[in-house]
Amino acid sequence: MDDDSASDETDPVSVTAALNRQWTAAHAKRVAAIGAELVRAYPAPTQDERVLLGLAGHDMALAELVGNAQLLLARRVEALVDNPKVALQLARALQQVTACRNAASTRVEELLRAVNTTRVQRSLTQSPHLRRVA
Repeated sequence: MDDDSASDETDPVSVTAALNRQWTAAHAKRVAAIGAELVRAYPAPTQDERVLLGLAGHDMALAELVGNAQLLLARRVEALVDNPKVALQLARALQQVTACRNAASTRVEELLRAVNTTRVQRSLTQSPHLRRVA
């Protein structure tokens, strides 16, 4: 039995699954923390605003994670400048990671704009001045 448990610890599939579970749990915790911060920043959010803020929190956590990978790749490119082939491959990966982070950041901005648009539209529809005109 000890041999089976030892082989499970070194089995790439089980190691990958364990790392995936750990990452998922850490990511969910960070998403919840960011989501709570966003909900505090937007007083009395409606349900649709909460959904948009939750999506923004997820993308913010993802952008943080990708930003950390971006920094790690940049450090590796810098360390391997003497090896042009490896440095070029890492630079290409860094370019792709940067594009991914930019996309996540853009989506966060769009989601937060959507929250603000929803809030403004709701306040306009509840305005007594508009009701008199209509």
